Amino acid sequence: MKRLLLPLIAALALPTAASAESYKLLVKVDEFGKISTSVLTMSSKEACEAGKKRVLQKSQWEGYKAPNFGVAAICIKSE
Repeated sequence: MKRLLLPLIAALALPTAASAESYKLLVKVDEFGKISTSVLTMSSKEACEAGKKRVLQKSQWEGYKAPNFGVAAICIKSE
């Protein structure tokens, strides 16, 4: 019985641990001295980096952009 129980527990635990890995995209926007932040959950590091690249391209932003408009972003691994 112990021979079956240990592999079964390992099989159930491993997929859960592997699928639990995600990344957070933290975005900070500074406009007219007012700072706003957003946190987006991304499914992978690649998706997070692609999202960060799009966010940092000021051409992607619509509307009025003040001369002192600033955007910062970072990807961090979720725990």
